[in-house]
Amino acid sequence: LRKIVQSVLYRKKDFYSHTNYTAKALEALEAHNALKFTIDSIDKSALSSFMVSQTKRRDAQEKKYEIGQEKIKQRNLQIGLILLLALVLLSSLITYFWYQRKKLQEQLEKDRVEKEMIKSQIRAINSQMNPHFVFNSLNSIQELIVTNDIRNSNIYLGKFADLMRKTLEYS
Repeated sequence: LRKIVQSVLYRKKDFYSHTNYTAKALEALEAHNALKFTIDSIDKSALSSFMVSQTKRRDAQEKKYEIGQEKIKQRNLQIGLILLLALVLLSSLITYFWYQRKKLQEQLEKDRVEKEMIKSQIRAINSQMNPHFVFNSLNSIQELIVTNDIRNSNIYLGKFADLMRKTLEYS
């Protein structure tokens, strides 16, 4: 609409200048220029308003983007902290179970050594009892021979020899 009014005023000026109405042509030219100035002012104002609104919209979008980026950073930080905490907890559990296993192995080794000591003591006691038994048996056979009980001394001596053979085989 503004362009039509401007065009009409410009043609009115042309018409008056061709018909030698100079005052009216100047008046139409001034009206045209005033309208053009007003339209240019409105256009500039509208353009600056548009630019301001575009700048505000862009600033709002940038702010929204920055807030989104900050939220992403915070979420990533939270995830990182949770993962770090889980890693610390997992390593603590592994260390605890490793320590418990080591302690158990040490206890088992201690028990094994203790059993070996007990077996060794039993062997020592058996080795002390064996010579005593052998000497007692030989003394009993000697007594049977001295008393001229040949038959019983022979049986006893045979059984003693078998017992010694089996003992040596097992040991």
